[in-house]
Amino acid sequence: MGISIEAPEAIRRLRASGDHAPRLYDQWLVGNSIHAIDLFRCLGGEVMGFHGEVDCREEAHGDSFAATLRLSKGGIGTYTAHWLSVPGWSLTLYGDGVKAGLSIDTRGEFIFVGGRRVPIPVDLVDLKFKPGLYAQDEAFITALALGEKPSYPASDLADSVRTMQLIEAIAGAQ
Repeated sequence: MGISIEAPEAIRRLRASGDHAPRLYDQWLVGNSIHAIDLFRCLGGEVMGFHGEVDCREEAHGDSFAATLRLSKGGIGTYTAHWLSVPGWSLTLYGDGVKAGLSIDTRGEFIFVGGRRVPIPVDLVDLKFKPGLYAQDEAFITALALGEKPSYPASDLADSVRTMQLIEAIAGAQ
């Protein structure tokens, strides 16, 4: 029925670190938030409708973002990112009588009507590496070695372009 993603970033701390060129922080939605935003298309299908808002308190290109998305698999997605707050991504999937909550910092769980809770199993490789990164890299390297098109969870250029177009819509909602 729905997908909610919250993706606050510590943009002040990131800028102050000087780890990257200033222009990367100006395009942080593409540089890093793309991973959270891509989950809408991965889980809910293509974006069929969009409404968004952007606020620019300190960042010229935005530091608070909110979007409501109509997804092709029939759900509604909501995206919020407040970059002057405390960082920590979270994802909630809503179904009929159940929701699944995941956080980049904690384990996830299914919560059912009536209160029953079931932990979501964690891939042990995700405990060692950034969650999902190893599987994506493995799919890409395997496809390259076999001369095949990358399979899920790898992404191709056309898929990446569609996610970047969604980011442009979110960023341009000023």
